[in-house]
Amino acid sequence: LPIYWLLVHGDSPVELLLDENPFEVGLAAAVTLEKGCFLGQEPLSRMFHRGKPRYFLYQIVSEEDIPEQFFLSNENIGKTMFHVKHEGLHYTLGTIKS
Repeated sequence: LPIYWLLVHGDSPVELLLDENPFEVGLAAAVTLEKGCFLGQEPLSRMFHRGKPRYFLYQIVSEEDIPEQFFLSNENIGKTMFHVKHEGLHYTLGTIKS
C-alpha cells in the first residue's frame, strides 16, 4: 500500500485524501454502500457498479524527482498529490487517469 510507507515514516498525507473519491485512491474497503444514506453515496454507488473510476492512486519510487503533472503524448494524464524524499529516493503519490 502506498499509504503504509508514509504512515510508518511519519509523513502521512491523510489530509490530502479527505476530498478524494475512495474508489480512486485505493480506499474502497473503507466504504459500505449498504449502510444508510451519506453525502456522496449516489455517485460512489454509480462508480462502484459501473466499475470505472476516473483516476487511480499510484506510488512512484524513483531516484529522480517526479514532476507535478504527468503527460503522455502531450496530454495531461495525472498529477502529483504528495512527495517525500528519503535516503536518496523520491516517494511520490500521484493520480493517473484510468
